[in-house]
Amino acid sequence: MKVNAFALILLPLRLTGMEKNDIYKKNMEAARRFVPGIEQKVGGAGVEADLVLEKAASGAPTARLEGRYLHSARDPEREAARLVFAADRAEPGENRAVLLLGFGLGYAAEAAAALAPPPLIIAVEKRSGILRAAFETRDLTGILDKRIVFVLGDEPDAITAALKISPKKLSVIRNPALTAADTAFYREVERHIENWRTKDAVNEATLRRFGKRWTRNQAANLWAVRDLPGIDLLAGRFDFPVLLLAAGPSLDELGGRIADLAGRCIVVAVDTALRFLKREGVKPDFAVSVDPQYWNTRHLDRCLPEESVLITEAAVYPTVLRNRPGRRSAAGKDFLYASSYPLSGFVEARVDVKGRLGAGGSVASTAWDFASSLAPAHRPIFIGGLDLAFPGLATHYRGALFEEHALAGAKRFLPAETRSLCALLDAAPFFAKAADGSTVLTDKRLALYASWFENRLKSSKNRDSLRLSGRGLAINGMKTTGIEEVLALPPCRTAISERLEQVSNEISQKWNSKPERKARRDRYEAACTALTGGLKAALDTARSVLTDMAVLEHSRAREAVLKRMDAAKAALLNSEVRSIAGFSHFDSKGPLQTEGAEGAGQLTEEACKELIDCIGFTLSALKRPYP
Repeated sequence: MKVNAFALILLPLRLTGMEKNDIYKKNMEAARRFVPGIEQKVGGAGVEADLVLEKAASGAPTARLEGRYLHSARDPEREAARLVFAADRAEPGENRAVLLLGFGLGYAAEAAAALAPPPLIIAVEKRSGILRAAFETRDLTGILDKRIVFVLGDEPDAITAALKISPKKLSVIRNPALTAADTAFYREVERHIENWRTKDAVNEATLRRFGKRWTRNQAANLWAVRDLPGIDLLAGRFDFPVLLLAAGPSLDELGGRIADLAGRCIVVAVDTALRFLKREGVKPDFAVSVDPQYWNTRHLDRCLPEESVLITEAAVYPTVLRNRPGRRSAAGKDFLYASSYPLSGFVEARVDVKGRLGAGGSVASTAWDFASSLAPAHRPIFIGGLDLAFPGLATHYRGALFEEHALAGAKRFLPAETRSLCALLDAAPFFAKAADGSTVLTDKRLALYASWFENRLKSSKNRDSLRLSGRGLAINGMKTTGIEEVLALPPCRTAISERLEQVSNEISQKWNSKPERKARRDRYEAACTALTGGLKAALDTARSVLTDMAVLEHSRAREAVLKRMDAAKAALLNSEVRSIAGFSHFDSKGPLQTEGAEGAGQLTEEACKELIDCIGFTLSALKRPYP
């Protein structure tokens, strides 16, 4: 067919029923082996009603949806190769992923699969009927046996599971016709992608800033792993509603009513909200503290009642635990949750396994997870002060420690208002939908916390989480209610206090029994011996590798040196202290966090020097955590 430069006439794609069936069976047979569950999603779908299949000028199939071409009308294969080449920013040999927003007939996926090395392909397609058309039209067996993950259906948050297995290097290719046809769906998918990218950036920046601080804190708090019980001993033992208090601006709306609410619920408060509760004359049943910094301890100054149960972890700043009255005999009163950091995690695994809580970047997310574990699923969680936004351009409730610091440090050319403005602008602010349908200012960091709540709420559908204000950022799955719903509950403060005392006594008696304490002490001493012994062995091995690297070029026994180096590298990578050794390094992966069998060959001279510094720092922290 002769193609006019100014007019392109395409013919309908004509395939017999037998041809479609043969192509479909061939594709489905390949997909069934490599893409579990795809047959149920695609097999029952019919071809999209608005999809028109045509033959491109090159002879390859193309298609239109609602009048817009999914692929080039001239040469869809060449177009896809050009798009993938433009989007791929990976270095030669670098592990990466290609994410397709709209699979269409699969041309972009084929072009991505041809890259070297082949990337992980994540194909997002809302309309199963389009994938059905691709399976009936084109032979896709060449990509179905590659590393490909399909995200199908109308749930955009399903992309989160696929991103968990994705390398950090991610290229996104959008199909304009498909993203325009389902704008809201693909916009939500992109929000999850952005949150995933932000999370990695935040984690890396946080580790770079606090890695050594966490190591020092854990080294100083190892005694708590031995002496304080885990939160798993509290799980499900309180059959009461829960009131969770964060420190957002909407907490002011509960002023004067907290005592009435506390008379009907177990009160769980984040550390930043304790000052508000003290002003209200209410003692929380549980206080959750997570932040490892010294300045965070100031939220607890004269604000954490002795009667309240402290929930924390081993990486918290040491004075949080040391300043508790009778800290050595606090078993049954204060509790640890399982540390997500390698140093204290090493000791916990050998001494006493604590219950695990989710870490969504915010103390409020950890507190919500703890509140969920306390009571049975039929008991609701009422939440105050969880805004994840800046309603009224406020960052926290009135009188918060942040506000007092800003006022106390105000100067003529640096007034408190300037500091408040910086807090609003620091993390890429933008306007978003509030829970009550209005618009509220938030930022990328707070939106990331909101996505964590959305994921957790989806996995705990049987529990109601009800916010007491609609001024904060909208969170899918979290409803809004009024204070009246809480006040309509029967008073039960006396029963709550009695139950707290009973559970505390039961745990304390068992935890502090002489046989249990001796067994724990023995396990603790053995764990500390294994920890320091493993770190010293890793240090000696790293030094030997560095020495061999220095003499390798001039050595006559090159093969013997290489063999010795390979054995030493393998010993380092298989060491039980591997994650601890590299944790305090500024790089979030650390010099020992390489993956795969080829990792041993990636231990360079620079990485060896970094590793030696990391191990030396960790050993010095274990001897003397703070100068």
